[in-house]
Amino acid sequence: MKRSWKYILFATLLFLPMTRVNVYACVCAGNRPPCEAYWEASAVFAGIVTNSSLTSVKEGDQQYQQMLVSFAIEEAFRGLQGTTAEVITGIWGGDCGFGFKRGERYLVYTYTNPQDNKLYTSICQRTRALSEAGEDHFCSPS
Repeated sequence: MKRSWKYILFATLLFLPMTRVNVYACVCAGNRPPCEAYWEASAVFAGIVTNSSLTSVKEGDQQYQQMLVSFAIEEAFRGLQGTTAEVITGIWGGDCGFGFKRGERYLVYTYTNPQDNKLYTSICQRTRALSEAGEDHFCSPS
């Protein structure tokens, strides 16, 4: 009996390095001031969440699930025209996803992913509930 656990331990230690598991964690570079975040964003708008659903996102040869969030645009400040927008964000749990709630109003800062030309946001952007966006004002170019 003593020998069998040694073999199991040996086999585990032998084959463990051969398995490949990707682990991602959310790391933000810090909260930028509103003016800087505005000019770096692809689009900035105020809107109400109308729907959200899972969507597959491909990054390199990896494919994973994220949230596709639909908005009714109340006011577009930068980079958008029209009355609706779709934004992709993580699902939470270390992937920097923003926890949007249906029916709630948000000020959304987005960036365009050059691989798929879609809008993305995260907790690392200045995206926030509209009720918490009082200090967000936008600057004109110098």
